[in-house]
Amino acid sequence: MTVSIARHPLSWYGDKLERGEPFCSLLYGDGEFMVADGEHIGKTLAFGEVVTEQLHREMVASLLETGADIIRGTDPNLINYMDYGGRDIDTFRPVGKRVNSLLARVAPNLDWVDGVMWDVASREGQLGPLLKALHKRSTVVVGNSKLGPFVDAWLGCLRSIPDENAAKFLDKDTALLTLWGEKFSSPVFALCMGLGAIPLAMRLRKAVPGCTILDLGSIFDVFAGIGEQRGWRAEMYADPLAWRECIRKNLEGV
Repeated sequence: MTVSIARHPLSWYGDKLERGEPFCSLLYGDGEFMVADGEHIGKTLAFGEVVTEQLHREMVASLLETGADIIRGTDPNLINYMDYGGRDIDTFRPVGKRVNSLLARVAPNLDWVDGVMWDVASREGQLGPLLKALHKRSTVVVGNSKLGPFVDAWLGCLRSIPDENAAKFLDKDTALLTLWGEKFSSPVFALCMGLGAIPLAMRLRKAVPGCTILDLGSIFDVFAGIGEQRGWRAEMYADPLAWRECIRKNLEGV
């Protein structure tokens, strides 16, 4: 049975930011689901991220947490895997089957939204409304140090993280970001940090009442020329004109 996945445009999130409405937007990819399923504890995944028992527990807890402010995004094809017809169908469908088995066991009645739209917006140069809204707020970005010039120029401040196993520093990041958030009214945390993003988001949601948290994956990578693991970015970086045009379009109106 096909599960209904809500598809909100980027402006829907931008409007919430403009109104100052607190919310917590999370992104679950296959890596986050792998951590939650408990079968990978002790293993090292992409970017040297070690799946610890604590990381597993916090990822599961994020699926169990209730609240109207929580927005859970994912790839619709992971939920409706039987509808997927891409060229990698033979490897993708088993992943979707495992994801659905996990959710049926742990949290069967969750509402999901399309989380792929963030990456699409970055690729198509449509991030302007988001950046404009974030520019008006007290925003801290948690991400790769190479994002520093972009963040300084257009957003707020950057809390840089290690290139590998950033989740190892969750306790330190939580403490530092909580102190920062307590200085402002309705602060915004934009998280671009892999598997540690959701656990950090849930911690900040409790530690800094009234804050807004956006798990944004790697959508800002295009501004720093990193994240070529995504095929479309590697292709774009190989064409400097196309890359500059993508950046220009993303910054329109900011």
